[in-house]
Amino acid sequence: MKQSIRNREGEIFYEAEFNPIDQWIYVRLTGNLTLDDIQKAGDSFLELFKISGVKKLINDTRDVKGEYHRAKYWTVSTMMEELSSLGLDYYAHLTVADQRKVDKITSSLNSQDIEYKAFKSIERAQNWLKKQRE
Repeated sequence: MKQSIRNREGEIFYEAEFNPIDQWIYVRLTGNLTLDDIQKAGDSFLELFKISGVKKLINDTRDVKGEYHRAKYWTVSTMMEELSSLGLDYYAHLTVADQRKVDKITSSLNSQDIEYKAFKSIERAQNWLKKQRE
């Protein structure tokens, strides 16, 4: 199952795909994102997450441009709480963020019982998730 959403300019900024073999969802966000964009993507992702029943997520934000502080706050405070309550256990984040930002995210997600790890390469993220229990 796949999803995609286009922004006002007609460009795809959100893509998600359920991988039934490895039992995870891969999400890719790109471009300059608004809070509205993030919320639309979040709503679509929640639908896919509920349908799939997986416990693992790869979130690829390496191609997101600019700062989106309000969106980050909404993601951690609202979206991740919802995902935690729905059973998300493992979150592999493909990011170019510096270590300080990664540490803040890690602390926040660990407090919600989500095991979080940041990666630069998709192969390492996939290998890490494959080692995690169901």
